[in-house]
Amino acid sequence: MRKLIMICLVMVLGVFANAQQLSAYYDAELLTKISESGYEENRELLHTMADSGKVDAMVMLGLWYSQRPNRPSYFYKRSIYSTTHGYMRGGSNQELAIKYFTAAAEKGSPNAMYYLGLIYLDGKISEIYYPLKFKIEKNDKLAFEWFSKSIIPEYKESLYQAHHITNSFYEGSTFTYNSYFVLANMYEKGKGVSKDAAKAAELRRLGEERYQYIRQIRGFIE
Repeated sequence: MRKLIMICLVMVLGVFANAQQLSAYYDAELLTKISESGYEENRELLHTMADSGKVDAMVMLGLWYSQRPNRPSYFYKRSIYSTTHGYMRGGSNQELAIKYFTAAAEKGSPNAMYYLGLIYLDGKISEIYYPLKFKIEKNDKLAFEWFSKSIIPEYKESLYQAHHITNSFYEGSTFTYNSYFVLANMYEKGKGVSKDAAKAAELRRLGEERYQYIRQIRGFIE
């Protein structure tokens, strides 16, 4: 009887694992199509996915809402976070940007934490074209906390984000080596934390190692 129960349990777990894998493939395919056709045209679908707990969709929405509407000129038709957002116009909504970044951060998204750090440090995400200027009080200590939390090099990305690792642009939830460098600057200048030159140097070293690792994965170096 016990053996039969164990066999049934293994079968159930196998079915569950297969269902999760199929769901991951479906999500990856859906998010890729959204990325290729543009956020604005698929906003409702992105909201549905984000509100159902899809972390990549949360980060994607956070980025979209952190960008001001832009002119559809040839030079600026590509967002820094996508290779194909030809007709993307930013959502320009700081409340929704913070809402979705925070939701993704609560689910452990490293770059969502990093973006929240940038918002509280600089009042904008300067890494994107036409960044929205957030009308919030800057807070170096809170920014430092978010940057510190974002150091998760072992973070396991989704199938969608792993597929985009060879891209020069991050769209979904991932760990960014920029966290190391921003934290190093804060330790160097004493912003939000006491000055610590040794800590700053160590963070820069880790950041450079991660940077070279990413370059190797993308095929820029052998």
